[in-house]
Amino acid sequence: MQGLPFKVVVFRLVLLVAVLLMAWFAGFRGLYSHLNEAKNSIKTNKKPAVNLLNNAYLSYTLKKPYAVVFFLSKECPLCAAYKPLIQQLHSQYDSGGIFSFVVLRTDANNSKDSTFFIPGEFSAGKAAPQIAGYYDATVTPEVFVVDSSNNVVYRGAIDNYAWDTGKHRDRATEHYLKEVLAALQQGKPAPHTQTKAHGCFIE
Repeated sequence: MQGLPFKVVVFRLVLLVAVLLMAWFAGFRGLYSHLNEAKNSIKTNKKPAVNLLNNAYLSYTLKKPYAVVFFLSKECPLCAAYKPLIQQLHSQYDSGGIFSFVVLRTDANNSKDSTFFIPGEFSAGKAAPQIAGYYDATVTPEVFVVDSSNNVVYRGAIDNYAWDTGKHRDRATEHYLKEVLAALQQGKPAPHTQTKAHGCFIE
């Protein structure tokens, strides 16, 4: 810098410092923005995308570690065939255990206090398609086991009695829901996470 006027030297130094400060500030802002996005992403990921048991169509507070949510219709012959088994499972697991049983009725009956399947079932009526959409449920009967963090532990068929639409065995040979409930009650992982449910389509 020898021979350069003093003002030019000062100007260049000031310019260099300004550029360095701008670069540092931009980098800091970028880092802050990145960390802030990561923080928000973590927060978002911790929250369920859809609150299955407390939404615009259904308000249900889960007071036990798990909820067993059935989509049923009294107008569906297959659901009627499962009625004794559902009542048996409700009697065995709902009282004083770790499971709460919830029945969402998709038929036209709008009564909210029905006992066609189990006491206190909820008749969705016209909101049935919307509620089914929260769960991605397509048929009745279909069952979902949901934990207190709103995770679906198991979804699908109650057992393998029905093996296609309108077709069923003489009796079930695989008991998916029973096995899932028994395992969870013993503190073990669910032996099934998803099976294909067959039945009456939810319209």
